[in-house]
Amino acid sequence: MKKISILTAFFCLLLATTAVFAQDKATSFAGTWELDAAKSKLPERQRVESITLNVAQTDKELKVETNSKHAARPEGDRPMGDGSGGMRQGGGMGRGGMMGGGNGTVTYSLDGKETTVTVEMPAGMPASSMALRSKMEKDGKLQLTSNRNIETPNGAMSIKTTETWELLNGGNGLKVTRDTETMRGTQSSEMYFTRKVSSEGITGQGTVSSGSEVVNPAAGSGSQMSAMPKRISGGVLNGKAVQLVKPSYPVEARASRASGTVNVQVEIDEQGNVLSAKAVSGDSTLRAASEEAARNSKFAPTTLQGVPVKVTGVIVYNFLPQ
Repeated sequence: MKKISILTAFFCLLLATTAVFAQDKATSFAGTWELDAAKSKLPERQRVESITLNVAQTDKELKVETNSKHAARPEGDRPMGDGSGGMRQGGGMGRGGMMGGGNGTVTYSLDGKETTVTVEMPAGMPASSMALRSKMEKDGKLQLTSNRNIETPNGAMSIKTTETWELLNGGNGLKVTRDTETMRGTQSSEMYFTRKVSSEGITGQGTVSSGSEVVNPAAGSGSQMSAMPKRISGGVLNGKAVQLVKPSYPVEARASRASGTVNVQVEIDEQGNVLSAKAVSGDSTLRAASEEAARNSKFAPTTLQGVPVKVTGVIVYNFLPQ
C-alpha cells in the first residue's frame, strides 16, 4: 500500500508539472505590433520614428519580421561603431531584425535549441554568423538571445543582444526590454508596442476598441459610416478572452500521446459570445476538444467607431503528451 501511495503521489505531481508547462507553452506573441514611440525609452542616437513587428508563432518556432523607420542622421554625425562605417544604430549590422535594431526577419526555435544563421552584410564585407536561442519563462515572458560574430577591417567583433518579451493589457500590449553588449559597453532600451487589429473592407483611419478601451475614430462622412462592415478580423484572440476555457485531453489522444498546436477559427458576436468554432489545423484527436473549449469561452465585446461588431479570429491551443 505504501508503494502504491508513493506512486500515486508521484503521478499527481507529474501531471501538475505538465499542466504548468503546457500553460507556459500557450503564451502566444503572434500578431502585428506597432511601436508606441512616446511611451518607449530608446537611445536618442537611434532616431527611431516607427517600428512594426509581424510575428508568426507555432509550437516549434517564432518568426519575427521587423520594419523600422529612422530619422535622417544630422549632417556631420558619424555612425556608431568602430570607424568602419558598417555598424548600424542600436548595435546591429546588416539585416538583423529586432536583434540588430534594423529591418529583416529572424526565426527562433522554441525547443530551447540554439540555431545559427548567416546575416547579410553591406557590400565589400564578409558575411557574419548569428546564433539564436529562445527560452519561455514560467511567468509567460519570452527571452530571446542573439550572439553575432562580425569580421570588420579592424578585426573581429562580437555583439550580444538579449530581449525579454512580455504581454500586457490582456494580450493587447507588448513590452520588449533589450540589452546590447559590444566592446563599447552595454546599451539598454525599453519598447512598448500595441497590437494592430485589421478590419476587413475599411478604408481611412479608425480605432477598434475591445472591452473598456476608448474609441477614438477619425472623422468620416455619413456614407463612410453606413459602409462600415459588421464584422472585423482580430487575428489571434487568446489575449482578448475574458474567460478562455482550456480543452480536456481526450482519451484517444492519450493512447497515441498526441501533442502540438491546434488552431480554432472562431466567430464572436457583438456581446463577446462564440457563435462558431472550427479547428483548421492540428492533430485530429485534439480538434473536437479544442472546438468545444472555444465555444464555451467568453470575450470582451469589440466596437468599431463606437458600434459593436462581430469578430473573426483564431484561438491557439497547445497540447503536451500525457
